[in-house]
Amino acid sequence: MTSRLDIVVFTHNHEAFIERALSSVLSQETSFDIHLRINDDASTDNTIGVIREVLSDSPISWQLTESPENRFIHGISFLHEFAAESRSEFIAILDGDDFWTDDHKLQRQVDLLDRFPEAALCHHPLLEYAAGELTPIAWPPFDYRREIIPGSMLTVQNVISTSSVVLRTAMFPKKMPEGFNGLRIGDYPMWSLTTAGKNIAFVDRPMAAYRIHESNIWASLSAEERFDRELEARIYICNNVAEDMRTEWRLGIVDAVSGHLRLDNLAERLAVAEHERQVLADELSSAERSYQQILASTSWRLTKPLRAIMSATKRTAKA
Repeated sequence: MTSRLDIVVFTHNHEAFIERALSSVLSQETSFDIHLRINDDASTDNTIGVIREVLSDSPISWQLTESPENRFIHGISFLHEFAAESRSEFIAILDGDDFWTDDHKLQRQVDLLDRFPEAALCHHPLLEYAAGELTPIAWPPFDYRREIIPGSMLTVQNVISTSSVVLRTAMFPKKMPEGFNGLRIGDYPMWSLTTAGKNIAFVDRPMAAYRIHESNIWASLSAEERFDRELEARIYICNNVAEDMRTEWRLGIVDAVSGHLRLDNLAERLAVAEHERQVLADELSSAERSYQQILASTSWRLTKPLRAIMSATKRTAKA
């Protein structure tokens, strides 16, 4: 029998992380059937072995797909294709290095999607996990924390984190438009095309952890590289939403570029200000050294005028 929700996990060389990810799946308490689908993108460590061990006595049905070669290096289409193969009513997504922190996460999200059938997906805030510590992330911004917002709000920024998502399968594109495989960001286009002309549901409760580690690709990118990838994704989205939505996406691109340029300008001004501050500090330090040298000098010609000035200053201050 088909489950009501498929959990889709993507993993590659996550031997150190996948047990916690899968354990957080197995701990979910739901009133409906769930099915676990795992795509391993040709891991070269013992990720597969850990998966089989953790799920050996799993109370839920599961399926493991092992790619014979790494597909990520050839593009991102497999991410969408694997998720789109689900036949359940809903799809939840979890990266193999992240994990869920609330045993009722899936139930809360499906309940909200049942209340709002016009919503294409549901998401929630994340916690950051680094060095064994969980820290709340102040994201998304306040305006995005309403229970329901229009999908058009993604034209301003992408506020949806992959491991927080539950999609309504009927509204998830079965095929992504041409050019998707060449992008360097896959989630933003998927969320945007899924919610175009529809709504986004939000549970204002952190229910998953985003793990920071050395092999985390996005966390290792510079701000400039992240912006380049996002801009590329924005242009792709704009070219593939319905015609009546493109003006809003174009305006979003203009605002994003303008904001980025303002930040660059601000960073440059701060750098100049810091340089000027350092030059002034060096000059003051040099002047202080010269002053101390004069005070320590035994030359009457140097010290007599200076001591006269200091003496006069002290008398004035007392008066």
